[in-house]
Amino acid sequence: MINLPDFFEHYCPTKIVSGQRAVSNVPFEAGRLGCTRAFIITEKGPAQDNILKSVKQAFSDSRMQIGHIFDDAISQPHTGTAAKVADLFLKKGCDVFIALGSGYCMDIAKAANIILAAKGGNLSHISANKQAVPGNLYPMIAIPLAFTAGNQHTGFTVIHDEDSREKLFIAADSLYPNMAVIDPRAALNADQGVISAYALRNLALAIDAYFMQDSNPVVGIYARSAVELLRKYAPAKARYTNKKDSDSALANAAMFAGIAFSHRANGLIAACAWAIEETCGLSAEKTLPALLLAGFDFYAGKNPEETIGLAGILAGSGAFLEHEGAVAAVSRKFSDLCQMITDGNGRQTGLAGLSAADLKQAAKAAASAENPFFKSGAFTAADAAAVMNAAL
Repeated sequence: MINLPDFFEHYCPTKIVSGQRAVSNVPFEAGRLGCTRAFIITEKGPAQDNILKSVKQAFSDSRMQIGHIFDDAISQPHTGTAAKVADLFLKKGCDVFIALGSGYCMDIAKAANIILAAKGGNLSHISANKQAVPGNLYPMIAIPLAFTAGNQHTGFTVIHDEDSREKLFIAADSLYPNMAVIDPRAALNADQGVISAYALRNLALAIDAYFMQDSNPVVGIYARSAVELLRKYAPAKARYTNKKDSDSALANAAMFAGIAFSHRANGLIAACAWAIEETCGLSAEKTLPALLLAGFDFYAGKNPEETIGLAGILAGSGAFLEHEGAVAAVSRKFSDLCQMITDGNGRQTGLAGLSAADLKQAAKAAASAENPFFKSGAFTAADAAAVMNAAL
């Protein structure tokens, strides 16, 4: 179901290269961007080491060079790390960033790129004053792990300021990677709990994007594609059946969800998760399963036509809608999907124990100008409170 508005805009400059041995194309594609010397940002780990070997092999067969591999342990993306990367990038004479791994690698590459373009500009100042990100960024290629969250390799970066101990959120069209490489060999050999958490996060991005204010048909296509791939391949039973196909599908689902969400980078579910983490200290990983279910039901109540449009995607068939209560039936199908993804643990909530005062403070933060995932008029603090209370 596509609702065509009177006018819309959509921007997504990232070239997508997806499939078996996709990383073999990286040197060629970097050369097409006019680059000769790559700076690789990655993390230590079996999955990263495996795909890094393939990247190194691809470069050895080309005229491109690897100027430096930065693989320091990255527990969180910090401004100090970004500054260190920017300094090394210049010293090693590099001209293209290759971020290989989790969203942390993508965030650091983007932050370092901003520092270079701003001639050593202060990230905190740029974020606080919502300054325009310089347009003269170096090219960037993102090679995410199969189960990373899609929002980390699209049009914004989140980085921790070591001085203020605050999270800095910087968004700009220039921060989209020039290319996203989706290679199923970059699959993270994680336990099912970690894989389920990433799948739910990408599902939340897709749902926020699908229902969010100022969405458009292009966003809808990406969001529905992400939901469909997650329905088919995120449940544990599907992953056990065909790991190769599920790894590829989940990687593409993450990318589709991220592209859709980055169109406006706002949404009720994301805003609630951010607000609770900031005000109550509960991580999004703990609260997201419950917020996702409550957020979907909230969206469904406000947008019945769009909700029914997800029927066939969530169930593979719309036949179950041949009775009254179609919106409620779709909500049940969505709840069933979350249960299958988490092996029946989808209703567990990290919100338990929060007081009424905690929720009031978090709801206010969700609909505040300080929340990077809130856009004025998209929803209210009362809406956020309704979702949080429903998630308890």
